[in-house]
Amino acid sequence: MAHNMMHNLQREVVKIRLFLDMSGEIEGKTINQGGNYEIDFLFRIDDLKDHYNIVDNKPVFSGVFVSTLLAISFSTMRGMLFMLWNDTVLQQVILPVISPPELLKSTRMIT
Repeated sequence: MAHNMMHNLQREVVKIRLFLDMSGEIEGKTINQGGNYEIDFLFRIDDLKDHYNIVDNKPVFSGVFVSTLLAISFSTMRGMLFMLWNDTVLQQVILPVISPPELLKSTRMIT
């Protein structure tokens, strides 16, 4: 589980991309289920300017703001994958709840 955050300050848009790499095992044997997921969440924030400061000509967003967006995104992804995996061998998999501070630590660079 990892994330990446992008933004467009003029349009007041923040994009959170969540990455989930998942593999399935049954009785210790890897099965051909799971996958690598990348899901984008776009947020239009009317008062975006109130959530960052400019430091060295770059916006630095508050941790509470980013944590909130990550929590919303991850919670939504959990529900999406739960529905996607319905009627598959993964139908009983429920992604764990991860605290926003832990999500905040889980960055991934886009290559």
